[in-house]
Amino acid sequence: QAPKPPIHHPIPKLMADARNEFDQKLKKQSKSLPEAVAEYKKRYGRNPPKGFDEWYAFAKENNAVIIDEYDQLDRDLKPFWLFSGQELRRRCVQVGFLPSVDLVRVEKGQTRTIDVSKGFDDSEVGARAKGFRVMLEKFQAKLPDMDFPINEKAEGR
Repeated sequence: QAPKPPIHHPIPKLMADARNEFDQKLKKQSKSLPEAVAEYKKRYGRNPPKGFDEWYAFAKENNAVIIDEYDQLDRDLKPFWLFSGQELRRRCVQVGFLPSVDLVRVEKGQTRTIDVSKGFDDSEVGARAKGFRVMLEKFQAKLPDMDFPINEKAEGR
């Protein structure tokens, strides 16, 4: 009886395929701001957002290797394009009245955290809102006025 051929585990092939796919993605990334703008327009059918040039410069200065990949972000934000800016702002504040939802508010270039339902400012809000505020503070002067509702619970809702 002939010996059976060795059994090859599929994981090494899957790993090699994933690495190859990632390497190909890296090769296709934009190398200049005009390329990145053109790629954004091609993929998403609209101009990149305000400040894209500053983001691109920041990404390059910090050796970011992924420049053109916004597919997941685009999918995540797609439902919100259905609302006017005014309606979206109203709903952000409205959801801030729910229990365990804090707001991170950017106003006139300054960021603060608020528990709208209790009227607390900064000291009484949850750790997630505080952490998000700290992250935004690095570039808050560049942001327009807006509110971010932050779910303080560990589960989605």
